[in-house]
Amino acid sequence: MEKKTIVRDSRGRFKPKEVEIKPTREWGYFFGLVIGDGWIKKTKFHNYIIGVESTKKELIDIFVDCAKRLGLNPHVYSRVKRRRFPNGTVREDLMYRAIVNSKQIYELLRSCKLEDYHFKIPNLVYESKEAIVGFLEGYFDAEGCVVIRKNPSQSHILIASKHRDNLEQITMLFNVIGVKAHIEKRRENCWVLRIWDYKSKVNFYNQIKPRIKEKAEKLVKLFHYQPTSTHYKYPLEVYLKAFELRRKGLSYQKIEDILGIPHSKRSSSGVVCRWINRKKIPYSVRYAPPDIQSAVQGVIHYGGEG
Repeated sequence: MEKKTIVRDSRGRFKPKEVEIKPTREWGYFFGLVIGDGWIKKTKFHNYIIGVESTKKELIDIFVDCAKRLGLNPHVYSRVKRRRFPNGTVREDLMYRAIVNSKQIYELLRSCKLEDYHFKIPNLVYESKEAIVGFLEGYFDAEGCVVIRKNPSQSHILIASKHRDNLEQITMLFNVIGVKAHIEKRRENCWVLRIWDYKSKVNFYNQIKPRIKEKAEKLVKLFHYQPTSTHYKYPLEVYLKAFELRRKGLSYQKIEDILGIPHSKRSSSGVVCRWINRKKIPYSVRYAPPDIQSAVQGVIHYGGEG
C-alpha cells in the first residue's frame, strides 16, 4: 500500500511536492526512530509536526539524513532543557531537535504514539520484511545498546522500554528475522529485552545495521572479542576432530600434538582433556558461522535502502 503526502518546508510553507510512503527499509527506519525517540504534535495553526529530540547530535543528523532521503524537508534547532530525574537530581542539557511537517505522516502515527510512552508499531511496517528490518534498525539506534562482557557468553544485545507491551511488539518483529529475545524487568518502570542466544546474535548482526557509529562498532566487537579461555579459541572442526581422535584411543597429549594445540601450563590434564570432560562443544562455538570473521568487516558502513 502506498500513501502520498504533501510536505512543507522548514518554515512551514506548503510545497507542491508529493512523497510516497511505502513499506521500504528507509521508511521503516524513519518510523523506528520516531517511535523510539520522537514525538508528534498538531498545533493550533494546523501544522502537523513529527520530530525527534536528543542530547546526541549524531542521532539528529541521522534523522535529518533519513528524512532527506525520503524527500522530506527537515528543520533543526537546539535549546537548553532542564530535566528532573526520578532520584531528585536536576540537570540542564543542550537538546537537539529535528522536525518535519506532514499531515499524512502525522495521521499515520497518531494511533501509534500513545500516552505515557506506550506505542504501537505502524501497520505499514508489517507489510514487508525490509520495512521490519528498517524499523528494528531505527528503534535500536534510539533505544538499544550492545553489552560487552569478559565472558563472551554473557555479552548480549539489549533494548529498554518503560513498558513490557512495547517490547513484546519488538520481540514479534525479531521473530520474523530469526532472532530470539527475552524480556525481563530490570527495575520499577523499566523493562529490558535481551538477545543472549549466539545464533540469534549472529542473525541480528547479519541483518541489522545500526547507523550510530558507537553501536555499530560495539556490534563488531561482539564477534571480534578474543577471550582468554581456550574453550573459545578454536573453530568447530578442531573440536570435532579432537573427539574423533579420542574415540580412536589416542592420548590427550597426542591429540594436542596432532591438532597443534599448546600443552596446558597450569595442569597436567591438558586442554583436550577438559574439552572431552565437558562432553559437549561450547555453545558459541557450535553456532559460530564459518565466515563470521570475513563477514564482520563491512558492518559499519551504511548499506542503503533495501
